[in-house]
Amino acid sequence: MTLIAGIDIGSDYTQAALVEDEELIGTGEVRTKFDLQDAVDRSLAAALEDAGTDREDVEQVIVTGDGRKTVEADDNVTQYKSIGLALNRVWPEGRTVLLMGAKNAAALKLDEEGNVMDFDENDKCAAGVGRFLSDLTRYLDMDLDELVEVTLEADDVVEELNTQCSVFAESEVISLIHENVPESHISRGVHEAIAERNSSLIRRVGIEPDVLLIGGVARNAAFVKALEEAIDTEVQVPDIAAFVPAYGTALTATAGQETDIETDFEPGEKKGGKFEQEISG
Repeated sequence: MTLIAGIDIGSDYTQAALVEDEELIGTGEVRTKFDLQDAVDRSLAAALEDAGTDREDVEQVIVTGDGRKTVEADDNVTQYKSIGLALNRVWPEGRTVLLMGAKNAAALKLDEEGNVMDFDENDKCAAGVGRFLSDLTRYLDMDLDELVEVTLEADDVVEELNTQCSVFAESEVISLIHENVPESHISRGVHEAIAERNSSLIRRVGIEPDVLLIGGVARNAAFVKALEEAIDTEVQVPDIAAFVPAYGTALTATAGQETDIETDFEPGEKKGGKFEQEISG
């Protein structure tokens, strides 16, 4: 058995995907912590255990994400290239994609072959991405499942929150807690504010169904609902939403140049329409 391992190094979590003949056979997820190489090794071990196989069966290890050029691997690729490859297989109808991680958010526009035609990124403060939702569980002293449950049950919402800066957003949440505002109202307000902020990314690349949400935040049903309301469009969540970049990273081993995916850039180098102009000119 010959396997390819794709590993996506995130700021909070690292995901690994094991692929055989382009089929996903195992996944692993671990907290990234401080040692990126250790995160790569632990996530791969978790995926191997999930697949019921051994390290010597892995032919290549390919990485993407934060610090991809600083760890030991057979190759490294850009995250957006990986996303295009994976979604072209698991959800080929996907045209507009929101990637929501702990530290970053990006909206991508895909064509029918999975090529990334345009994108825009969250270049503001951390209050608009997944980590602030994780922090919210700490502020409200509940786990993620509880947070999602109370948010979905909320029948009201506080006035619009400041999500342009995590410092101000945290201060507002703490003030609302001290004012005895119901936790469900606070949580719903935060979810809606973050969804509205990220809806602007989607609008800048253009809303075209199917709209997909991927990344760790895709597990949060309350955010999915808030995003649907913010863009007035149904949002689809692939079964492997958190592992899409890792899966696509493994697929790059066999994709080669035939994919013609024009994404050999680092996230953050180009913004929105500038990217479209560069690849068309």
